[in-house]
Amino acid sequence: MGQFSQIFTYAMNYGADILWVFSTMMYMVPDILVLSVPMAFQISILMTLTSMGQTGEVMALRAAGFSFMEISKPILIFAAFLVLVMTGLNGWLSPLGRHHVEQSICRLQPERQRQRRLPAVGAAAEQQHDRIAARAVCSRDVGGLRRCPKADGAPE
Repeated sequence: MGQFSQIFTYAMNYGADILWVFSTMMYMVPDILVLSVPMAFQISILMTLTSMGQTGEVMALRAAGFSFMEISKPILIFAAFLVLVMTGLNGWLSPLGRHHVEQSICRLQPERQRQRRLPAVGAAAEQQHDRIAARAVCSRDVGGLRRCPKADGAPE
């Protein structure tokens, strides 16, 4: 969750508007859901079954002829559905959101921050240094799949 402070730091340092902050935070929602939804499900099941056990509802269901498997069947079905949803969220939406956050941070940084100037020995060496610097600053890989947009003049 240190990403929130990182976003606010970038916003303060580079003068981003409030719309940029909110749109960047919206891309972080899948990461937050990946962490919070399984824990919320686990706590809700624990509280529900504890309440049912204290009020005697589990004993009443057992006396009515329901087995433990029949009692827990809705929980297991919802858990299977949640596994599918969380797999999609963790495997597709979360990396996509992290990629968009990194891209928006790269776009926010001024051009002079993206390309660090290195001492040049000649025109060819300066071009080589510019290419390396442009790749180094904006090439944070997100899951090893994508990179931020390259600076003008940087080769593919």
